[in-house]
Amino acid sequence: EVMCNEKGQACGVTMMDGTQIDCSLVVSAAGYLNTFNKLVPKKVVEKYNIPLAPCKTSCGFIMANIGIKGTAEELGITNANLWYAPVDKNDDMFEAMRDYYKDPLTCGEPPVMLTFPSVKDQSTDYGNKTTCQMLIFAEYPEFEPWENEPYLNRGDDYDEKKNAYEQMLLKILYRFYPKTEGKVDMTNISTP
Repeated sequence: EVMCNEKGQACGVTMMDGTQIDCSLVVSAAGYLNTFNKLVPKKVVEKYNIPLAPCKTSCGFIMANIGIKGTAEELGITNANLWYAPVDKNDDMFEAMRDYYKDPLTCGEPPVMLTFPSVKDQSTDYGNKTTCQMLIFAEYPEFEPWENEPYLNRGDDYDEKKNAYEQMLLKILYRFYPKTEGKVDMTNISTP
């Protein structure tokens, strides 16, 4: 929660465990609606007439964090990001995007970004390991049924959905970086 002084200015944050951190500036990465509906005190939102009703959630992302056994050189990985936008049979990217949003898990391949943070960080020796992050668009309503469920305990149906996204993303990783197949050590999927 954002702490505000009598003027309504941010002066710190209160963490979930009750710890208070004083500061002169608060930056929220929780999104507009979460920030002003859940973090900023209601009296401050009302005082400054901050609009909430007309705002809709923006597009979010599913992120895969992947640990891979092997060096970038062994795996055929460079420090360049890969942005992939699929096209339909008529080479139309926009129709492919519409298909993706209709049913992301059966559309074929989604638009995706892959990056390899460990390859970019030359200051650390990662040994025989490489890290990968993959991002794909995700609409919040697809995950809304679990918004009030506790973190790490959202049920089998949520875990099944995350697993389906994991398998789809790994298939794309293997397509563009075939030497990574059989070398994935761990994956973690985060959702909006």
